[in-house]
Amino acid sequence: MKQRLQMQYNFLHILFWLISCSLNGFVAIYLKNKGLDNTLIGVVTGSSCVLITFVSPMVTNYVQSHEHITIPKTMDVLMAVPAVFFLVISFLPVPSMALIGIYVANLTMFLCAVPLLSTIAMNYNARGIDLNFGLSRGLGSISYAASAVVLSLLVEWLNPNWLSVVYAISALTFLILVNTLPDYQEEKSQTQKSGSIASVIVKYRTLFFILLGWSFAFAGSTSLSTYLINVVENLGGNTTVYGFAIFAMAASEMPAMAVTRKLMRRFDAMPLILVSGICYIFRNILVALAPNLMILFVGMMFQSVTYGLLTSVLTYYVADICEKDDQVMGQTLIGMMTTGIGSMMGNVLGGILQDMFGLNAMLLFVTFSTLLGIVIMVTVCIIQIRRNVNKHPAVNA
Repeated sequence: MKQRLQMQYNFLHILFWLISCSLNGFVAIYLKNKGLDNTLIGVVTGSSCVLITFVSPMVTNYVQSHEHITIPKTMDVLMAVPAVFFLVISFLPVPSMALIGIYVANLTMFLCAVPLLSTIAMNYNARGIDLNFGLSRGLGSISYAASAVVLSLLVEWLNPNWLSVVYAISALTFLILVNTLPDYQEEKSQTQKSGSIASVIVKYRTLFFILLGWSFAFAGSTSLSTYLINVVENLGGNTTVYGFAIFAMAASEMPAMAVTRKLMRRFDAMPLILVSGICYIFRNILVALAPNLMILFVGMMFQSVTYGLLTSVLTYYVADICEKDDQVMGQTLIGMMTTGIGSMMGNVLGGILQDMFGLNAMLLFVTFSTLLGIVIMVTVCIIQIRRNVNKHPAVNA
């Protein structure tokens, strides 16, 4: 039972991050092909990030408060509707404003599914079935990496419109799989006491300030990811090189994600978060200041000990520290602060700065945003580590 469920959950992540790559990974290339400039691309991606901070908690509360609404049923809507719209805007003539509105809606609905996918594993773990979330998420990163290479070739050979076909086929397969999860039951008891985002922030202030710092570092990495094609072309590369850069970034996440659970058995969460935060110096600033493609690739591979490690550690950290009624909202808060606020800042400011002042202005923003995020994260972690030491002082023999 456990082995079969782990395999099924692994394949869910493999498909989910393939879908993510087809929708998010080539967003700048896809929308440029439709005639949008960097500023409008930033508006599209940034608007979805703003919406996610409001829509995602609403979706979470709805799932928690309705007995007949399950996570798989919710995902049916969040994945199927964007598939239809994606096909429409790809192969039918659509006005620019309609294109922008539909793509914003697609991104918003898809991003709402991210915390739900994490919650599936945490729900099983709470029932004594120990799923290795880090392994599954790491396989998802490998899937994203391989997809980036294959899809970059697809875009070169055909055109970006075919990304919608990949999305639709993958989403259909994902929904078949998620709706056949074995013995899946969600507790709906005491949902009237389920925590709101505001109450979760007040109750778990350390978590909030860590996520606040991460949101600034995430803003920098989002700018670099969304507009990576511009950085690559500025260094003499093309779409194929872009695909390999995405591959290097995503594939590097696997090792850290796969061993996160073992690391957390040996170390507290705070030291791991501290190391991950410091490593953002190498992840973002190496890429931003890269003089050639080789240095850019080196910087991208630090994704392993930054996003890869931090995502898994914080997912488990929320599961460990949050009360049962706050679990889903805690996972949602991670998404809000990163793919919501962080991505919004990175996408909008990155696009505007490029169009107004050039690529170097965006890279300067990435540097300062990353440093600010690191300072916040390191400060919070050091304070919390000292508190933990004072609570549990070493006993002299």
